[in-house]
Amino acid sequence: ITGNSPEYTRLEQTLSDLYGGKAALVLGCGYMANSGILPAITEKGDLILADKLVHASIIDGIRLSTARCIRFRHNDLVQLERLLEQHHATFRQLIIVTESIFSMDGDCAPLATLQALKTKYDLKLYVDEAHAFGVCGPGGRGLAAATGTDCDILVATLGKAIASQGAFVITDGEIREFLVNRLRTLIFST
Repeated sequence: ITGNSPEYTRLEQTLSDLYGGKAALVLGCGYMANSGILPAITEKGDLILADKLVHASIIDGIRLSTARCIRFRHNDLVQLERLLEQHHATFRQLIIVTESIFSMDGDCAPLATLQALKTKYDLKLYVDEAHAFGVCGPGGRGLAAATGTDCDILVATLGKAIASQGAFVITDGEIREFLVNRLRTLIFST
C-alpha cells in the first residue's frame, strides 16, 4: 500500500471541478465502489430502501452492510413513499438507493421525485450513474445533473462511456474523508 499519487489527486480534482466543487474519490472499479460504500456508511439502526433492479454490485454492498434493507418494486414511487411513511421515524438514517439509468432496460429513475422525497423525509440519496455518466446531462455529468438532483452519494464508472478503467464517488468532503478511512474496498485494494 503506497498511498495516493499525484495522478489520482489530479483526476479527483478534475472530477470535483466537473461536479461543481463537490468532493471526489477514485476507486479501482464500480463494483468496488458499490459493494463497499453502503457497508461503510451504514450500521444497525439504518434502513436502505433500494430499487428492485439495482445492479448486482449494489446488492452485494447491501448484503455486506448491517443495515436493514427493503427493496421496493422497480420505480414504484407509491410503494416507496408508503415505506418511507411507515419507517422514517423508526430508523436512525434512511437511504434511497437507485441507478439513474438502469443497466438492463435503459429506463430512468424518477430522480426529480426522489429529490422531493429526500427533502420531505430528510434522507440520503445514493445514485449509481454508471450508465449515464459521459452520455447525458450537462457536460456529460449524468441524469442527476440533467434533473437538478442533489445526490448525497453519486457513483459513476470510467469504464463505460469514458472507455478507461476505475470509478469515482462524488459526495461532500466529510463523507469523502470518512470513506477514505472506512471504505474497505478502497483501503484493502492495492
